[in-house]
Amino acid sequence: MRILKKSNKDDSALTFMMPSIIILLFIGIFPLIYSLYMSFHQYYFIRPSIPFDLIWFKNYWVLLRDIDFWKTLMISFIYTVVGVTFQFIIGLSLALVLSSELRGKNIFRSLILIPMVVSPMVIGMIGRYMSDDSIGIINIIIRGLGLPNVVWFGNPKLALWSMIILDTWQWTPFIFIIVLAGLLAVPKDFLEAARIDGASYLKELRYIILPVVRPIIFLALILRIIDSLKDFDKIWMITKGGPNYATNTIMVANFRLAFKEFNTGMASAFSWLILILFIMIGNIMVKQIRRETNI
Repeated sequence: MRILKKSNKDDSALTFMMPSIIILLFIGIFPLIYSLYMSFHQYYFIRPSIPFDLIWFKNYWVLLRDIDFWKTLMISFIYTVVGVTFQFIIGLSLALVLSSELRGKNIFRSLILIPMVVSPMVIGMIGRYMSDDSIGIINIIIRGLGLPNVVWFGNPKLALWSMIILDTWQWTPFIFIIVLAGLLAVPKDFLEAARIDGASYLKELRYIILPVVRPIIFLALILRIIDSLKDFDKIWMITKGGPNYATNTIMVANFRLAFKEFNTGMASAFSWLILILFIMIGNIMVKQIRRETNI
């Protein structure tokens, strides 16, 4: 009787969940399958004169042979690796400082988190106005020092690095808060025992603190790497991939292909190549996390 009642409860729970499951499948799975279907076709959304033909892997082949595709991949690689490296170094350093017994540390922790909670579009607007040639506070300070104006986002040589600096300002708090949580969870007994044995702070950091928080650091890095690769909002807000395609990341290039050129078939193939890239990166990082935690 108890088994029968339990079975009836499970069936009732599944019945109540089915509408949500169906909606999630329709919203998440159907577009994924449909985009895969579109990637095997020649299809231009607003050009009915171009026939809707099955071309199998031609879209993928064209993309993989296109040097511009590899350039956008390289730009995204530089943007992600350099940006996440800066965010990790600064975030870890701030977490180490603010995990100590520092007066007013709670105020500093709150202030550091402000850029992370602001919308990416707002961050883009702030970055654009602060770096403006005439009214931007950065160039006002530079002119006050007797130096010439710097065209931050309008110079092809500086645009990508300026975007990296802006992204670092926005997302360093993310690394900071996750690493800080890990640092606060380090057992105090370990640190006290090390100090009694005469260990310096650098040895504590190397042999106790970092080994304990390493899995958390890897988790933060994998989240930031994937999020940085798919960054779009503020890049489109400020440069739209320019100047001279200097900030033309994979997301910006795919957006332009889909909604400016309306090459839906090619854009779908582009999206699937990005998805495969994300899966590969995610698998590598997850394996590393499992190796570190012995899961």
